[in-house]
Amino acid sequence: MKLSEAPAEKRIFLGIAPEGVDLKSLPDQQWYIRTKNGDLYLYGGGVNGSRLAAYEFLEGDLGFRFFDARGGMRVPNFKKALRIKDLNRSGKPSFRYRYMNGESGEFNRPTSTVFLFRNGQNSWNERDARKDGLILPMDDFRGLDPQAHSIPFYARPTVKSRTWPWIKKIDTEDLFAKHPEYFTMAKDGKRTSGSQVCLSQRGLRDLVTERYLRNMDEYPYYNIFDLSAGDVPGQFCYCPDCQNLVKKYGTVAGPLVDFILELAPKAAAAKPDNTLMTLAYRKDQTQPPPKGIARMPDNFMPDFAPIDDNFAKDWKHPSNAQTYEDLKGWSRLCRDVTVWYYPNPYGGCLTPPLGNVERVATDMKLMHEAGVTGHMMEHNVGVGFMFGFTELQSYVIIRLMRDVTLDWRALADEFIDHQYGKAAEMFRRYWLELEELRKSTEFHLFWCASPTAYPYLTPERLLRWEADFDKMEDAVKDDPERLFNVQRVRANLDYALLTRFRACSQHPSGKNLSYDAVAGRFESVVKRAAETFCAERVAVRKKHELSKLRLTMMQLKMQSFKALKPLPRELFGDIPEERILETIPQVAKSKMEKDPDAAFGLTAVFTNNGRGRFGLPFPADFHDKTKPKPHHYRMNIAKVTKKDLGPRGQYKFYPMGEAVLSQDCIFRMGVHDSWDIKTDVGLAWKFGSFNRAKFYASLKFEGPAFYPEDAGKPNRVLCDRVVTVTED
Repeated sequence: MKLSEAPAEKRIFLGIAPEGVDLKSLPDQQWYIRTKNGDLYLYGGGVNGSRLAAYEFLEGDLGFRFFDARGGMRVPNFKKALRIKDLNRSGKPSFRYRYMNGESGEFNRPTSTVFLFRNGQNSWNERDARKDGLILPMDDFRGLDPQAHSIPFYARPTVKSRTWPWIKKIDTEDLFAKHPEYFTMAKDGKRTSGSQVCLSQRGLRDLVTERYLRNMDEYPYYNIFDLSAGDVPGQFCYCPDCQNLVKKYGTVAGPLVDFILELAPKAAAAKPDNTLMTLAYRKDQTQPPPKGIARMPDNFMPDFAPIDDNFAKDWKHPSNAQTYEDLKGWSRLCRDVTVWYYPNPYGGCLTPPLGNVERVATDMKLMHEAGVTGHMMEHNVGVGFMFGFTELQSYVIIRLMRDVTLDWRALADEFIDHQYGKAAEMFRRYWLELEELRKSTEFHLFWCASPTAYPYLTPERLLRWEADFDKMEDAVKDDPERLFNVQRVRANLDYALLTRFRACSQHPSGKNLSYDAVAGRFESVVKRAAETFCAERVAVRKKHELSKLRLTMMQLKMQSFKALKPLPRELFGDIPEERILETIPQVAKSKMEKDPDAAFGLTAVFTNNGRGRFGLPFPADFHDKTKPKPHHYRMNIAKVTKKDLGPRGQYKFYPMGEAVLSQDCIFRMGVHDSWDIKTDVGLAWKFGSFNRAKFYASLKFEGPAFYPEDAGKPNRVLCDRVVTVTED
């Protein structure tokens, strides 16, 4: 249509204000919906105000809904001409910065990018869209990667360490070798080239300041520049000057806070519209706000990341109350505060079922009350495959980011009715029961909770819920899309059942339970979800997730049945079966290896990841994830010495210490870090018991570190099973 052919009234103007309104004078992100002389005006302030007005009109006045990253939406049926009443309303998003990080923005693109854009996300949309051939307005919040843990990028210890391209060009020699004083001092007084630096060093500060200011010149598109410590817990540095700053500000973050107070004015002078951001992370590190400061600079914004929270409870619960006090403390100090929030505990692309929508909604409302201005949701557990309640969470989160006053239950109900059709009411009962169990059961979910950490997942409930899902699938059997929606929620339940298969098959309701039937159904849905939602650009990530899942499935099947080789009677013959748990261990970055001598035909292989010589004594540790630091870790609960070694080339059971179990605990061997042999032993925990347990490991040692006859062979420790024996 030519402009001359446009109607004289009943027009819709997008991004154009009525006569007498100056768009440039409008507050950023403020949106307006106005009717005047029979015309409709949708407009707003900043680069995204008009966009927000358009979607507020579509949703609030016409009833559109944009439900998920697969393109699911509700489109009203307008059978007659659309009649618009007189409108005169405006508003502003509850949070200035809205970013729901995660696989929803990385896997099912470009559909997921459009879903986030329609629902008001204003960070990472435009950049993702460009890669997908879409054109979207500029983001308001444009953070340069990495958005956290960036200081090691500014002061990299070696020329091989990660950094920005322009720093690579000017860094031609190892910084640690040239300036060891720039890096952290350990307790023993020695400088180490780990992920932290000595922030009290004048030379280090000058170097980082110069590079930080230049980074803002090198990347003019961006307006948020992070300056956060490396992702390593504990003190940044034990040198006297750093420790004096710790005392001065009453926090481990003291050296970083002092540097920010120096750097922020320089950054503001160079780029007045940019923001200096740092991660407020870990209860024993940077999460607590500094003391003795009236106000932080206005161009500084902490990104509050409560990684140490109890993920089963909201901030009203005593276990997380201090987190909320810390957040309010930062809000009193700063003009802007964002929250890097974790909606779900980690554990791979699949975790056991957890009713975790209300917790997130409650905390979002508490954030708003505390004065938080933005979000960086690390919502990426199962989101890429759209498993479990992640789609429901995504919809509730993204809507509350725009308007935190909305009724989260009403949002959830309209989503459930749309997504699950005839199965909606049964789905709702299942979800709400899990929400109630999360709230009423006293337990602690660590950020990377083990599958054993969910004590409400009893055989009786798992089997009852499986029967309910049979009914749900039957209700939507003639609706392929909704059937697939139901099956992707069931995947988390099937996973939980497979982790507890032996107990479920021994329950009266599980006598006819077939492992192969459950596993086959589960693997079929996982494969279909991966093929449906994982874009080609993330093929490597998809392959990685599926590879981890295959290994897990192999281990679960093995420990769901009797071993090929029985337990030796001299050690375990008189112990009742219900007091024995056999588990198959894992080693990071290592595949299981076939071994005809192994109890299940496969064994875990430990080589210390090629990081140098290892040998005897060979220690065991115990990690209780439910306990706060530093009480969560017990090292050297037992060890294998030279005199303990069994016959060369054979597996032998070694007594490896004892501990008091919790719902989420790990038995570990080899080295005191993430590269060790580990296995979850929380399934041996029983309610009402003292839960004292002894550990036995079936090990085979190879190599000259253990046997002189193995000269020339690699040093390896093979573990085919760990046996946990409860004493009561």
